[in-house]
This record gives sequence, C-alpha cells and structure tokens, in this order.
Amino acid sequence: AGNPVPPARWFFPGFDTARLNSLRWRLLLLVGLAIAPMVAMTVAAGIQERENALVNARQNLQRLANLAAANEAQSLEGAHQILRDLSSIPDVTADPAKCSELMAEILDRNTIYVNFGLIAMDGNVSCSAVPLAAPVNLGDRLHFKRAVAEKRFIASRYVFGRVIQKHTINLTYPVIKRGQVIGVLLAAMDLAELDKFVGDVKLPAGTLLWTLDDQ
Repeated sequence: AGNPVPPARWFFPGFDTARLNSLRWRLLLLVGLAIAPMVAMTVAAGIQERENALVNARQNLQRLANLAAANEAQSLEGAHQILRDLSSIPDVTADPAKCSELMAEILDRNTIYVNFGLIAMDGNVSCSAVPLAAPVNLGDRLHFKRAVAEKRFIASRYVFGRVIQKHTINLTYPVIKRGQVIGVLLAAMDLAELDKFVGDVKLPAGTLLWTLDDQ
C-alpha cells in the first residue's frame, strides 16, 4: 500500500487566513470590552441590593425590638399604677375576704393579668383574685424580698406561678404603714398576653421573636 493521501486544502489567491483569525480575536475583544461595564454594573447592583436588603432587615428587627420593649414598659407602668392605688385601700390589709373580692374585681377589668393578691410578711399569700387550692408561700421569691427590702415597685424575672401554675412576670409593690412594710401586693402578668402585639406586626416568614430576662 502506498502512503496516505493528505486531505485536500483549498487556497484562494489573496486570502490571508492569519489575518482573518486576528480580526476575529479583535472583534471578540471589542465585544468583551463593550459588555464588561454592563456585567460589572449588574454584579455591583446585585451586591448593593443585597446589602440594602440586609440593612432594611436589621432596621426592621431593631424597630420590632424597640416596639416590644416599649410595649412591655407600658404594661409594667400600668401595673405599677394599679398596685400603688391598691396599696392605699384599707381593706387590702384589714380583711382577707374583702381583699380577695377586690382583687377579683381588678382582675376582671385587666385582661393582661392572671392574678392579683397580697403577700403577708411571712411570705404567705393572704388574699388572691384566683382562689387558692392550697396555702401558697412566696417568701423565697426574690421579687418579694426586694420589694420588702427596697420599699419600691419590683418586676420579677420570668417565673412559674405557684398560684396559677403558669409562667408569668410577677410585679410587686410594698404596702407601707408608718414607714414599715406590712405586706406586698402582687400582680401576675401573662406572658402570652404581653406579646400579643406581635400579631399586629407583619413579620417576614420564618421570623422568631424571643422575650428574655437577664438570666
């Protein structure tokens, strides 16, 4: 067998293949240079849009946190006023039956609370809007001790209420007579009621709001 015949090549007089290839690369380069700014601007716009979205999300979360704090502060101030007014009523400390009746009336008018009552100096709950199934002593609770020692309105950490058997914030205020604490008023605030305002706020899907104390 003879040597293989190389494939035929077509040649045209005056046609420069190298020059054609050079022109192609130049055209591709020009096209690349033309679209490069648009690509860069698109990428930059995407990055800026993402940064703006993150900034907006942080601002929205901060506003929500501020709203939650303001809502809680308003609720606490309301409890402070109620307990301060109750501390000036003689029946609160003079008659446990009348005290419990009065506390029940106050509870009916204030739906964010789950109980009102009076803690005697030995820690026993001497009157309560919610009837006691058994004697309850709160003498070991820090908010009771602080109200007695500091003679002022005290808000507890989140606690499990021994009277109502659910988690609450307990708010206490001393009843003072002739400069001495003779009892401590108690308002138990329902955590679920406290955070109901969140239902009026449009939160992004998947958002979680945690309410925490200092512990």
